[in-house]
Formats: sequence, C-alpha cells, structure tokens
Amino acid sequence: MIDTPVAGKPLLTCDEAAAASVRPEPFPELPLPLELPLPDPFADAAEVLPPEPPPEEPPPPPLW
Repeated sequence: MIDTPVAGKPLLTCDEAAAASVRPEPFPELPLPLELPLPDPFADAAEVLPPEPPPEEPPPPPLW
C-alpha cells in the first residue's frame, strides 16, 4: 500500500478526532433486582434418573 497525501490535508484534525472518540452511552443504566431467581439445576434430576437398584449381595460360598 502506498501512502499518498490527500490534497495536503490531514484526515482528521485533533479536535475532530477527540470529538469522534467521545461516544454517548447507548443505553441508560437500568436498575437490576438485587437477587435474580435462578433455576435449580438439580430440580429435575430425580425425575430424569431412574431409582438406584439395591446393592447386590455376594453369592453364598459353595457348601462342600
């Protein structure tokens, strides 16, 4: 890319650059509630998982 002067004028003056860098805030500050109700991630776990089977007992030793 070759730098060529544009009619001997800078692209932006210092004042124009400073004015362009100051942006108004897009949205006013919105008040947020103190506590947001979050869903319980484990609320549906009992409905999704089947009940655990009872532990199996080891077989009795053989009688000789």
